[in-house]
Amino acid sequence: MPDEVKTRTTPTPEPGPDAGHVPMTEEMDSAKWSLPPVVPVLIALGIVAVAVAIYAVHGTKFVARPSGKLVGVTVAEQKHESSIAPAESRVLVAVQVSVSNPGPKPVYVQGASAEVKTDAPDALKDDAAATSDFERYATAFPELKQVASTP
Repeated sequence: MPDEVKTRTTPTPEPGPDAGHVPMTEEMDSAKWSLPPVVPVLIALGIVAVAVAIYAVHGTKFVARPSGKLVGVTVAEQKHESSIAPAESRVLVAVQVSVSNPGPKPVYVQGASAEVKTDAPDALKDDAAATSDFERYATAFPELKQVASTP
């Protein structure tokens, strides 16, 4: 056999363990297989603890809210009769409200409105009159002049 041809054969690698054939040396009940790495878990836990601490200190501040109460209500009725139209009555309601502001920022009243529910299917709605009209209303309804106060 002088003419032997030498061929190189590469050994085939052994297939790794699959799910059905786990070698006995690889036990699945050890911490290496059942727990995540400790360092990333501790870092994530520290970040969550810092976030909760920041929220507990800064996120739950008590903010004083303005409050209001109804001080008084005055109703003024004006009856109007004419030879052309039947008797009509007009009602003007003056409401006194007290607003207290415990906070440092000023409070501005943006508007006021009222709604009266009667036997009619629709409720009666109205908005507050302007401050500049008060003198005119006090002339038409003298009862309002008695309960007038300064804002």
